[in-house]
Amino acid sequence: MNVVHISTYDNGGAGNAAMRLHLGLLDMGINSTFLCAKKSTNFKNVVEFSEKQSIFKSTFIRTPFNAIGLPIDKCNRNLQELNKLKGDYELFTFPDSNADILTHAAVKNADIINLHWVAKYLDYPSFFAKVNKPVVWTLHDMNPIQGGFHYHDEVVRTNDTFSVIENKLKKKKAALINTCKNMSVVSPSKWLYNLAKQSDAFKKAKQYHIAYGLNTQLFKDYGKEISRKVLNLPANKIIISFVSSDVHSHRKGFDMLYEAIKKMTNLQDVVFCAVGSVPDNFNDDRLIYLGSIKDERLMALLYSASDGYVLPSREDNLPNVMLEAMACGTPVLSFAVGGMLDVIQPNFNGQFAGELSAESLAEALELFIAGIKKFDRKEIRQNIIDNYNLPVQADNYFNLYNNIL
Repeated sequence: MNVVHISTYDNGGAGNAAMRLHLGLLDMGINSTFLCAKKSTNFKNVVEFSEKQSIFKSTFIRTPFNAIGLPIDKCNRNLQELNKLKGDYELFTFPDSNADILTHAAVKNADIINLHWVAKYLDYPSFFAKVNKPVVWTLHDMNPIQGGFHYHDEVVRTNDTFSVIENKLKKKKAALINTCKNMSVVSPSKWLYNLAKQSDAFKKAKQYHIAYGLNTQLFKDYGKEISRKVLNLPANKIIISFVSSDVHSHRKGFDMLYEAIKKMTNLQDVVFCAVGSVPDNFNDDRLIYLGSIKDERLMALLYSASDGYVLPSREDNLPNVMLEAMACGTPVLSFAVGGMLDVIQPNFNGQFAGELSAESLAEALELFIAGIKKFDRKEIRQNIIDNYNLPVQADNYFNLYNNIL
């Protein structure tokens, strides 16, 4: 069996999730290849493949035409159209690309094509017009079932200026996807599974729910004492950690978290440990800022050093950080949205905040911290081993591929 995974990136949230599946299949002895637009890892069978260059697609030719407002390729024409629109959003992408993925040898030799997060990489018109192999599409956000936006919240918040182009692209994508004769859709969360089933894009596709998997030999509890020593974190404080990858993302909810921390004035024995970035104007003596951490082993140490992890997303699929934290035995606090509903069991491996507000999050954090000792780290970890271990995910995909073939 030859499987090719198509992903714009081989890192980041969706890229990491796709890469873990690829590595899990390799461990099973499956001939798996990972094709991406830009390679940043050194894992086995990862191949970088971008657009096919010609004199008409070369930067030398395109730059002067773009400069005078006459772009000669569709990607730059799309960007020109997007620049005319104003709105507060995280990401908007078009279903067009200059890359012809079907020309790559790994795709030609594949028995199964597994699409992942392919925004700005998959050219929908050419791909769906020519593909004649079984396609499995693992959804990592809502973009395939929407127009240009990747989550519904952004559709609502920009409706006044983006509704026409959003609806136009949504219809275009659905029409193209529905021409695929052998399409199977995999949603990592039940939330996304239900949305995909109701969508116009995948009304003809077979639908499956398979959760993410992760390496539980890497993500494990390394012990609080040694982990705090390695990271130089206080030994006698309650540590609540969070990963703030994009402080300006409305969907990620860090604005609510920062406001919630400011409202909590009576927790002198608590420190908050941030990875990624924090707003320039956010100053709090209880905040420890570790900067960016790319090494998964160091992240596992941070989870192990933490008493709890907070995930303030307004919308999310099945965040890797939630599973990673729990694999290290750390309980997670979040809002009751998306894939968090699949995993978090209150008073067992985490807690839910109430309404989507800083006030509600602050109240939930205080209760979470007050009861932090009731959580059994070994039981939390065992639940991840049983349900979200990488071999479990890889085996589910192997069975799916076999059934399709």
